[in-house]
Amino acid sequence: MRHLRAFLVVVLLPAAVAAQAQTRPVVIRASTVLDGKGGVLRDVAIVIEGTKIVRIDSNVSAATYDLRGLTVMPGWIDTHTHIVTHFDRETGKVHSQKVGETPQQSMLYAVENAYKTFMAGFTTIQSPGDELDKDLRDWIAEGRIPGPRILTSLRAVTDRTGDPAQIRAFIRKAIADGGDFVKIFATASIRDGGSQTMTDDQIRAACDEARALGKRSIVHAQGPEGAKAAVLAGCTSIEHGNRLTDEVLDLMVQRGTYFDSNNHLLLHNYIENKAKYLGSGNFTEEGFAYMEKGLPVGNETFKRALAKNVKMIFGTDGGAGAHGRNFEELVYRVRDGGQPPMAAIVSATSLSAESLRMQDRIGSIVPGMEADIIATAGSPLDDITSVRRVVFVMKAGKVYKNEGTTGVLQGARPAAAPSPAPPAVDVTAAGIKAFIDKLPKDRISDQPIRVAEVGGYKVGVYGVFRPKAMPGGAIRHETSVTEIYYMLEGTAALVTGGKIPDEKSTGASPNTKRPNFGGSRIEGGVTRKVVPGDVIVIPGNLPHWWSSLDSDIRYLIFRPDPEGLQPVR
Repeated sequence: MRHLRAFLVVVLLPAAVAAQAQTRPVVIRASTVLDGKGGVLRDVAIVIEGTKIVRIDSNVSAATYDLRGLTVMPGWIDTHTHIVTHFDRETGKVHSQKVGETPQQSMLYAVENAYKTFMAGFTTIQSPGDELDKDLRDWIAEGRIPGPRILTSLRAVTDRTGDPAQIRAFIRKAIADGGDFVKIFATASIRDGGSQTMTDDQIRAACDEARALGKRSIVHAQGPEGAKAAVLAGCTSIEHGNRLTDEVLDLMVQRGTYFDSNNHLLLHNYIENKAKYLGSGNFTEEGFAYMEKGLPVGNETFKRALAKNVKMIFGTDGGAGAHGRNFEELVYRVRDGGQPPMAAIVSATSLSAESLRMQDRIGSIVPGMEADIIATAGSPLDDITSVRRVVFVMKAGKVYKNEGTTGVLQGARPAAAPSPAPPAVDVTAAGIKAFIDKLPKDRISDQPIRVAEVGGYKVGVYGVFRPKAMPGGAIRHETSVTEIYYMLEGTAALVTGGKIPDEKSTGASPNTKRPNFGGSRIEGGVTRKVVPGDVIVIPGNLPHWWSSLDSDIRYLIFRPDPEGLQPVR
C-alpha cells in the first residue's frame, strides 16, 4: 500500500523573511500533471523562478506546494467571454440601459466577474469586447487587482459600421486605442435566425485590415453563409457556428481556421436563466424557441467538426450567469458532444493559446512558459466533472488560490506567532492495518488511537466510524490545524469550504480543548464523492461536513497538532 503523508499547512514567515524567500525558486510537487499538449507526467516537481517554469524535475524532494493527489495542468483559457455582462443587483435581471448604472458600478461588476472566472481556473480570457475591458485588462496586468490575463477587441464591426473603407478606418482606430484583436459580426444572432448580415466585401475588408495590422480576427457566424465568407476572407476563427455545413467545416480544415463552438454553456445558461433574460432586446419567446432548437443542432455540428479534425478551441461566450461556471462548457463538450476528456483539456490550454498566438507563453507546462498552473480535486480524464473542483490557481508564478493543499499561500495574511512545520509522517501498510484493527465500532473517537512524536510535535491518528444514519453537521475548528482524512470503507459526499450560515460555538473537545464552531449545513462549498483509498486534506478553519452517507463509513484522521494540545499516551 502506498505511503500516506500528513503535512501541516505552512504559514508565512514575518514580512522581512518572506520577502527574502520570494527570490528562491518555487517548487510544486505533483503526482499527476497534464501538460496541456496531450501528455501526462507522473511524480514530478515543477520548478518556477519568477513568472516562468524553468524545469520539470523528478529528483526534487523539498516542495513549496505539495499537490500530490490532485491533477495539475495549465491554467485554462476562455477564448470568448463577455466579462462585463451581469445581472443587476436591484432587478435580478440582465443589465439593460433601462436601469441606471454608474461607470463605477459597471467596473465593479466586471471586476467581480473577472475574479469569479479566475478562481474557476481560467488564467487567460478573451473578451470581444467592451470599452470597459481596457482598464480592467491593464490593472490586472499591472498586478493592482487579481484576475485573469485579458485580451479585448474593445468594440465590434457590424454591417452598420459602414462600407469597406469605413470598416478599415474603424479597425485602425480600435487597434490604435488599445484593441488586441478584431471582432466581426458576420451574421445575425441565433435568436434572430443567424442569417448573414455583412456583405462578403465588408467581411473581406475587416479581416484583411486586421491581418495588415498584425492582428487576429474572430467572426460571429451562426449560419454557413457568413461563416464561409469569413473562412474565404482568411479570418482567424469562427465563433458559434451553430449550423455549419460539411462544406464549411471541410473548408475550415483546408484553411486552418479555428472553430470556437459556443454551442453548449451559452445556450444552457440562457435557458436556465430565462426569467432573468426575457424581455431584454431579442430575448423574446421566439428568440428562446430558436435557442432551444439550436441546442441539438449545435451539438451535432460540434460532433461533425470533431470527426473532421477541425481545430476546436475553447470559448464559452459566457454572459451573465455563466461567469465562474465557464468550466461547464468542458462538461457539456465531453458528456454531450463526445469529445475525449484529454482533447477537451488540450482545447482549453495549448490549442487555445495557439489561436491567440500566445503558444510560446501560455497553455502548456514546459520550461520557458509562464507559470500559469491550476489543480483539480480528481482527474478530468476519469471524471470530467472534476473541472468543477479547482483548488489551486497560480498565474505567472504567484498563487491566488490554495484550498486543501500544502504550502505557503502567497499574499495571505501571516498568522500570529507562527510555528515551524514538522516533517512528514509516513504511515505504512502494516501501521494502517493496526489502526483498522483498533477502530471503534460504535462511536466517534475522542481519543487518538496512536500519537506520534514528530520533530517535537505530536501527531494524533484517529479512527472514526460513522453509521449512515449519523452523517454529522458542519464544523470549523478555530485553530489552524490541518486534518487529513483517509477513507477506509463506504462511500459518502464530503463538502469543504463555503460558509456555515447558522454557525455558533459548539464548545471544545474535552481532550484537545480545541474551540469548534458548527451548524447544520454549508453554503457555497465544494462537494466531492469520496470512496475507500481517497485522501482529503482539510486545512484548519476550513468548514467541512458530510452532506450525505451512501453507507456506513470508516476513515482515519491524521491530525498534526503544532499547538501541543494532544496528550501523548
